[in-house]
Amino acid sequence: MHTDRCRIFLIGFMGSGKTTVGKVLASLLHFKFIDLDDKIEEWWGRSIPEIFDEIGETTFRDYERIALHLIRHYHYHIIATGGGIIEDPAQMTRMKSMGWIVYLHTPFSCIKKRLTRSGHHRPIWRDYFMARYRYRKRLPLYAQHATLTVDASRPPKEIAQLIHTSLKEDIRCSMRF
Repeated sequence: MHTDRCRIFLIGFMGSGKTTVGKVLASLLHFKFIDLDDKIEEWWGRSIPEIFDEIGETTFRDYERIALHLIRHYHYHIIATGGGIIEDPAQMTRMKSMGWIVYLHTPFSCIKKRLTRSGHHRPIWRDYFMARYRYRKRLPLYAQHATLTVDASRPPKEIAQLIHTSLKEDIRCSMRF
């Protein structure tokens, strides 16, 4: 691993637990946590559903690219990405050069249960059949780009501990004191 790679990017479909696991993992590693969607909302002053509804998914993906570029100088961070970032090869190349990519693999049935229970308003979830289509389309891409793949149907603390254990030697080698 490169010695300047001091970020962990969490990828996976919506509802896979990137934010929840990311916060726990950040605590374990004494890193900071960023949810890229939260940064987009903060920097552009609109919620993700508003962005999708008012200016479209294409503009949201542009904002996502800009946000990833803006955090390039953030070191020692866990970054939860949007589920669709995987469809942009340039973003994946950029993320690979900046850190480790951890795929939170979650069965669709588990995602459905989580999103139904949480009541989150996710633009892509509004059309269940389209969401299922996107899930199937993205599955091979997530696995292809991941440094590490973990089963995210487990409890968040267990997932974070597994990631920590799996990457701790590489992370320690990359940290500069």
